[in-house]
Amino acid sequence: SLECCSLTELNLGSNRIMDAGALGLAAALRPPTKCRLRRLGLRRNGITESGATGIARALTAVADNVSQTHVGLDIDLSRNRNPIGDGGALELLAAGATGRLRVLVLEMVRLSASVESELEQFSQVAQHRGFVPFL
Repeated sequence: SLECCSLTELNLGSNRIMDAGALGLAAALRPPTKCRLRRLGLRRNGITESGATGIARALTAVADNVSQTHVGLDIDLSRNRNPIGDGGALELLAAGATGRLRVLVLEMVRLSASVESELEQFSQVAQHRGFVPFL
């Protein structure tokens, strides 16, 4: 884990980290991290539902007393480079509901109509709590 880290931004866009890299990041973000990461750029990396779920679950596992850990997760899935699917999107949305995300970008993600509707409804409520999902 990142027990003590002054890193605030990490942009891994277009590095093909795939699910293995996403799961490695997830492990680093799990408690007892004191990482002050504010922005994590993961566009165009081949991350699927498994990797997105790993990151989301790591964020929800962060200890409540580590209030510094808020990650603005930037996921730009243009041209199908991060096929996280409905399950990955919903897991990340759930992480946002816990206050562990400030921004979630899901532009050009292929999702079912029912999940898109759920995300839009949630985004209206979430913005009042400081969480901004971009769909």
